[in-house]
Amino acid sequence: MSESVQTSKLIGEYLLVEYSNVILKKKIVISFAHPQNGRPFSLSVLISNIDGDQFSLNTWANKENNAKLIAFFGSVANYESESLLLSDFKEILAEIAVADLRPILVTDAWESIPIDWRGYC
Repeated sequence: MSESVQTSKLIGEYLLVEYSNVILKKKIVISFAHPQNGRPFSLSVLISNIDGDQFSLNTWANKENNAKLIAFFGSVANYESESLLLSDFKEILAEIAVADLRPILVTDAWESIPIDWRGYC
């Protein structure tokens, strides 16, 4: 696991946390930014493999029609409390990591999920 504070022109200063599974050659990258310069909280999760394939947890949630995760990502900007946001995120992530995402995270299985650009363009 590695942690670092990065700076982006788009979201300002943010925390970047990377978890790597060196045996399966997969990585989870979590980016979290506090509200700053008039911007709300920002949270993204990318899962990648050694071949350079990756998908965002938000895109995966939409593909899998995971209502709880879709609702969470849809409301991140509306949270007023960092502790509540991170607590909710931790609870949801633990729930899906044990059930739905387990094959991707702990086996050599992979699911190709194209980027969903709706809302970005």
